[in-house]
Amino acid sequence: MSALQPLLRPERRTPPAVYALAIGPPLVVALLAGLQPWISPDVLFRDPVAVAHGEAYFGLVSNLGILAWTAAAAICLFAGLQLRLGGTAPLHASFFLWSSAITTVLLLDDLFLLHEIRQLRVLGLTETVLFGGYGAVICLCLFLHRRATADFDLRLLATALAMFAASLFFARLTGHRFAGLVDTSAALHFLKPLLARIDPVATLLEDGPKLIGIFAWAAFLTTSAWKALRQYPTACSPR
Repeated sequence: MSALQPLLRPERRTPPAVYALAIGPPLVVALLAGLQPWISPDVLFRDPVAVAHGEAYFGLVSNLGILAWTAAAAICLFAGLQLRLGGTAPLHASFFLWSSAITTVLLLDDLFLLHEIRQLRVLGLTETVLFGGYGAVICLCLFLHRRATADFDLRLLATALAMFAASLFFARLTGHRFAGLVDTSAALHFLKPLLARIDPVATLLEDGPKLIGIFAWAAFLTTSAWKALRQYPTACSPR
C-alpha cells in the first residue's frame, strides 16, 4: 500500500469525467458496430488494408496526411483550452478552438472521403459546395481572429492555402470526367494509352500539393500554439 500511496494523492487523481469520456464513447461505438445487422463487424473493426487484402503501403502518403491533420487538431484543442482557462488571451483561445474544429472537419473529409459520397450530392452537397464551404469558414475564422493571427508567422499559412488551391486546380484540370468521356466515346478511344501515361503525373500534381499543404497547415498551427502558450499565462502556468 505504501508504494501506491503517491499515486493516490488528490492532485494526481484523474477526474471521473475523464474516465467517462475515455471509456464511454469507445464502448458505445464498439457495441453499435458489433451489434448492428447491416454490415459485417469484421469490415467495420479491421483496418481497410486488411479488409481489402492489400499491401501495407497502400494509402501510405494519404495516411501521413491524416496523421498531420490529427496532430494539428489535437494541439489546437489543447492550446485553446489552456488559453481559455488562463483567461488572459480569449481571442487567441477562440482562434485555436476554431482551428481545431476546422481541422477536425477537414480530417474527417480526408479520412472518409465525404466529398465523394453520392448521398450527400443528392442533398446538394457537391464537391464544389463542400470545398467552397471549407474555404469560406477558413476565411471567416481568419477575419474574426485577425488581431490574434497578427502575432504569428503567416507565411506557413499562406503556403498551406496556396498548396490547397493548387491541389484543387489540378484536380479539376486532370479530373475523372475527361477519363470517363474517353471510356464512353468511341471517337476518343485512341486517347486511352495517353491517359495511362498521364495518370501518375496527374496524381502527383493533385496529391503532392495537398500533402505539402496539410503539413504546412499543421506546422503553422503548431508553431503558433507554441508561441501563444509561451507568451500568455495558461491554466498550467506557475502561480
